Amino acid sequence: MSILIGALEFEGPVNLSQLSNQAGVYGVLFKTGSEYELLQLGQAQHICDEVHNLSDRAAWADAGIEVEWAVHYTGDELDALERQELIEDLERELDDIDDVDDIEQIA
Repeated sequence: MSILIGALEFEGPVNLSQLSNQAGVYGVLFKTGSEYELLQLGQAQHICDEVHNLSDRAAWADAGIEVEWAVHYTGDELDALERQELIEDLERELDDIDDVDDIEQIA
């Protein structure tokens, strides 16, 4: 399954066990009814390791928030700076529409 965050297609929603240790951009998702809310965007050289070590995971769990993940693997196509620029572009796009609920689940 795929999810659109802004104009970028991500794999997801997935749980931690489905994440691969590849380079890419990830989104942290919180399901509200039949919709998903984007809590955070991030990037990493090794996504699986990165999300396992996120300090926010404990706070989300303490608050009873069950998160899922969306991932856009980039492999060696983008370095860390380029992945961060991709995140900044997505954040600007989401700010422009003034609605972070612009997450569309597609088959």
